[in-house]
Amino acid sequence: MVDETLDLRELLSALYRRKGIIVLMVVVSVLTAYVVSSRLPRIYEASTTLLVKDPRSSGEALFLQGLTGLNADKLQNYVELARSRTVAERTAAALGYDWDVHDPEFAKFRESISVQLVSGTETIRISVQGEDPVEAARIANAAAQAFIDFNRDMNRTEATSARLFIEEQLQLVEEQLREAELALQIYREEQRVLDPVQESRLVLERITQLESQYAATQLAYEETLRRLDEVRTRLEAEDPTLVSSTTISNNPMVTTYRSALFQLETELAGLLNQYSEQHPQVQTVRAKIAEVERQLSNEVERIVSNETRTFNPIYQSLLGELTSLETDSVLFESRLSALENQIMKMNERLEELPEKELQLARLIRDQSVAEQIYLLLRNRYEEVRITEAMQTADVMVIDPSVTPRRPIKPRVSLNVAIAAFLGLFVGVGLAFVLEFLDTSIKSVEEAEAYLDLPVMGRIPSQEPKEV
Repeated sequence: MVDETLDLRELLSALYRRKGIIVLMVVVSVLTAYVVSSRLPRIYEASTTLLVKDPRSSGEALFLQGLTGLNADKLQNYVELARSRTVAERTAAALGYDWDVHDPEFAKFRESISVQLVSGTETIRISVQGEDPVEAARIANAAAQAFIDFNRDMNRTEATSARLFIEEQLQLVEEQLREAELALQIYREEQRVLDPVQESRLVLERITQLESQYAATQLAYEETLRRLDEVRTRLEAEDPTLVSSTTISNNPMVTTYRSALFQLETELAGLLNQYSEQHPQVQTVRAKIAEVERQLSNEVERIVSNETRTFNPIYQSLLGELTSLETDSVLFESRLSALENQIMKMNERLEELPEKELQLARLIRDQSVAEQIYLLLRNRYEEVRITEAMQTADVMVIDPSVTPRRPIKPRVSLNVAIAAFLGLFVGVGLAFVLEFLDTSIKSVEEAEAYLDLPVMGRIPSQEPKEV
């Protein structure tokens, strides 16, 4: 029986016999790769680096200080916004290109722009590839500026909306303040009383403080609801799928967190009647409130994420804002409930006063609350007006693009090396195939193995002599 097992020496011998084919395949592959790579167009890459700043510098942040901010893939939302069609359209327009969004040229232009988040940092890199190095750098800088302008316009719109809302509230509160001051003046003149007694004054000051907090929280709550309506309207324009407030409010976990917040806010209000802000018990309760707020924010984010499925970058950004606003609305509701409870208790103490002094205390309370709200709105109005005038963006260029000197494609050396390896691989494979198909006997050992007989002699090969 013929032993068909091959050892390493036979394999090497077979490769040596077919070395010409292997060398030929390597040479052909290397030459082909070199020629093709040399003929390919040179591609250059230019990059611009942007730094993402605090996104909570817009108009509604002035009402939501101290509450949870955007925490749902904030940086990734900025990356997707920079990749959006809107930014690409603004970039093309800034460069003087008059393309329709359905033109093949616009599609190719948009594909040449890539945006990625620099790992472990709060920076974004916008890169552009093209055959013209000068144009690539020009597009990269234009894309960065278009993204900054787009972001600034979004912030300016929010600040303008907040300013208009505060202006409306200012007019109402100013009229209420005038009426309260006039009513207090008339009552004092008619009843010939100036100030309440000491005990009444303390109760009155506490009620004024609580109602001022309640009014400020109510204004922030109304602003949050207004922003929620705006975000929902924009979400409906982007995608038909939408998370309703009912879905969030009826969630068992959200209900549990809301109840816990109400109890903690009530406990905090009671402690503030006895201790200062720096007291350990007050600090402990505030820490508990912050922890519940964090858990509530995560739960709302989970509900919103499970209810929606989309890859629209603008929708994702609005979705993050919706999550934050829904969380803030729940927090405001809990805070308002706790303040209402405290105000009710203090009013019960106030009702124990004599009729004349009670009426005076009520008028002083109305006037003080209206004055506090008016001052609050005036301060907020000035802050929002300044923010709107500044028109700040949340991103800034830290490393503008420069004209690249060397192309990144094609990489001739790498292509040649890969081609050499592939040529060697194909050549070795072809050598083994030819060796397998060649059934001739090439050595004494093969003859002995094939015939299973010893070799008695050899006939040397001899070239015929010329006569």
